[in-house]
Amino acid sequence: MFKYILLIAILLSSSYATLFDFNKISLAKKLYNEGAYKEALREFKSLNQDTPQINYNIANTLYKLGKYKEAISYYKKAMGDGVDEANRIYNLGNCYFKLKEWDNAIFAYKIALKIKDDKDIHHNLDLAYKMKYKPKKEEKKKKKKKQGKGKKDKNKDGKKDKKSKKDTNKDKKLTKEELKKLKELEKKNRLQKKLKSMLNKALKDKNIPVLMYKINSKNGNSNNKEELKPW
Repeated sequence: MFKYILLIAILLSSSYATLFDFNKISLAKKLYNEGAYKEALREFKSLNQDTPQINYNIANTLYKLGKYKEAISYYKKAMGDGVDEANRIYNLGNCYFKLKEWDNAIFAYKIALKIKDDKDIHHNLDLAYKMKYKPKKEEKKKKKKKQGKGKKDKNKDGKKDKKSKKDTNKDKKLTKEELKKLKELEKKNRLQKKLKSMLNKALKDKNIPVLMYKINSKNGNSNNKEELKPW
């Protein structure tokens, strides 16, 4: 008799617990749908049930709260009965996407597509690829922009160089004029030296006759009517 009473008590308690859990789950889902995610999370966690469905609901709620790392751990535990596997892995990929872990996100989306061909998964996969290679494209753009800017600066410098070249040419013109004058002076000096050298040589070789006159008197007056002639 006692055994029967104990069995009935167990059945009643278990049914009461099931009813209690059902009410809690209903409340948690209602709070989730209303956007009260903190309250919904509290209700889901209070169930103390390590089942795929509860873990999946907790993971979804954590995702909504922006707690992506914690959500990943619950999505991983949510594999099993009552959970759509494609959606679970797709949501796992979304968590990685939010954390900017592009390779993990791409991997998750690819697995999800093998299970179910879905346009949303395709869209997120393409987006993950774009985000993965976006920094490289931006770096290339920045590099090109930098190179273009460098060319502009170079052109500006080139203009300055032209200006400075003009100034240098101007200086060169002035120098040429000065050099021309100097050359003329040098030419004159060389000519004078040449003439002097020629004269010295002629005098040395006695090629040029020297005119000599008689000294007639002390006063320098001549009594003779003879013309003064060279010796």
